[in-house]
Amino acid sequence: MPVMLCAIVCSICGLYAAMAQEHPTHEWGYSGSEGPAHWGELTSEFAACKTGHRQSPINIVGAQSADLPAIQFEYEPSALHIINNGHTIQIDYAPGSFIRVGDRRYELKQFHFHHPSEETIKNKRFPMEVHLVHSDGDGNLAVVSVLLEEGSANPLVETLWGLAPKTAGPEKADDNLQINVADLSPATRSCFTFPVR
Repeated sequence: MPVMLCAIVCSICGLYAAMAQEHPTHEWGYSGSEGPAHWGELTSEFAACKTGHRQSPINIVGAQSADLPAIQFEYEPSALHIINNGHTIQIDYAPGSFIRVGDRRYELKQFHFHHPSEETIKNKRFPMEVHLVHSDGDGNLAVVSVLLEEGSANPLVETLWGLAPKTAGPEKADDNLQINVADLSPATRSCFTFPVR
């Protein structure tokens, strides 16, 4: 069953900002000298990765129940704009889809995949994770993460994997093919929330 992790943030490690760019100008990875322990040293854009105290990826332990405003999802179909940026498969989303948290509205900008998941729950890593990256009018990000487990095939994931470029390169667009990111959302939308900075 998919699990949602909701990272509602005011600022975030430069990694997410870089992933939102069409063509990042730096290199990072998950191991060695380009791994998470060194992200804050790779570029000044990533300074928060070194100086911040709470940032993704995290291992969720000791979660506590809280009475928080529900996230309202308002997603519409979008033409397919897909890119292999060398780190992940990213889908840039057309304007008009958003989430609302309390009185704040965050527009969906893009979503991308991680295999395996970056986040863990009690040290459990999931086969795949989807980050839905949103931004408000002031540039504050809200990232909704959906952790995926193996099970029945998801038609949207199958479509995207069939069309995803095999190598890094420019974005591929098909304005005649409509996708809906809502097809990735789990039926049960309970979630963990955590701030990152």
